[in-house]
Amino acid sequence: MGTCMNRRSPAQRALAALAAAFVIGHSGVRADNGGGPGLELPPVIKKVAPKYPAGMARRGVEGWVHLGFTLTETGDVTDPFVIASDPVKVFEGAALDALIQWKFEPKLVNGQPVAIPNADLVIMFDLR
Repeated sequence: MGTCMNRRSPAQRALAALAAAFVIGHSGVRADNGGGPGLELPPVIKKVAPKYPAGMARRGVEGWVHLGFTLTETGDVTDPFVIASDPVKVFEGAALDALIQWKFEPKLVNGQPVAIPNADLVIMFDLR
């Protein structure tokens, strides 16, 4: 079971703080465009906002999902997976369903598009 929102570990608080950096334009859902240690993801050109589970919204439950994925040479998201989440197994499905539909500008190295195999970002679910 996930930890209570008021009892986050230092690592969980740090992850949550990262997520405030990038608003994806849907009430209550934010994502950090981190791309892993030392790696910045290219700009997102198509964002699909995760659906906030209605029951969780009614109960006032907030949380986050840290996702890993591969970004292809064409900017598509493949092989998304959950790295961590809080509360566990509450928002994971919504986050995965949304992320697989995102599209990024291709990452260019020396003018050539390249894949990013270890991309990651955090999607926050909050009611503010």
